[in-house]
Amino acid sequence: MELRRPTTTTIHVPLLLLLAVLAIYHVGKAAALPGHATFVVYNSDKEKVYARVVEKSSSSGSMDYAIQPNGTGSIIFEQGKDYALFFATGCSEDKDGHIKDCHSGNCPESGCTAEHPPDAATMIYYKDGSVTTSTALGYNFGLHGVFQCNCDCSSISCIIPLNKCPSSSILEEWGSPVACKAGIGVPSCQDDTTAPSSYSPPSAGTSCFDNYIMKITVISPPKEL
Repeated sequence: MELRRPTTTTIHVPLLLLLAVLAIYHVGKAAALPGHATFVVYNSDKEKVYARVVEKSSSSGSMDYAIQPNGTGSIIFEQGKDYALFFATGCSEDKDGHIKDCHSGNCPESGCTAEHPPDAATMIYYKDGSVTTSTALGYNFGLHGVFQCNCDCSSISCIIPLNKCPSSSILEEWGSPVACKAGIGVPSCQDDTTAPSSYSPPSAGTSCFDNYIMKITVISPPKEL
């Protein structure tokens, strides 16, 4: 579902259903909510990306929305639930605004579920205050995550040059590599050696207290180092 609003958007993923509660906000004024975790997503890529959310215990398909270049979106998860967050590129939209035929991060027509995961997508998993990145389902974006608090909470980082992926797993667009499909030899997020020292310590996973805000920057993966 594309949200036809300015470049800031808030999505609330509630207890029982994946319903959207929309609100405009300024990133600097985002507030933590009791019993929730807030992810402020910044799209640093030059193209529109589509954030896709799956509640792992639900049979409903993914909830999708667009984040414009240099735009931000806020996704609010309830504690006690398991969620997966990933991003799709090169998607087309039908007359109702539903996305399909994505070049990376593609889902079945009914949407991705825990049983029907996406193709070629860097994953962010959330469960009870823990955040983990993974390339088990492929790799299409680099990710940096930093807690927005004066707290001793580790950052996360998953940036891997595409030339580290096996040639058999590379997805290309207009003759240029843009993503890696899942497969043997695809580097893991633990192989990230590019994170700046300000992400201290950079790692593929982290845990922190309830009611936190984490800023996640979506980064076009480097072709090589």
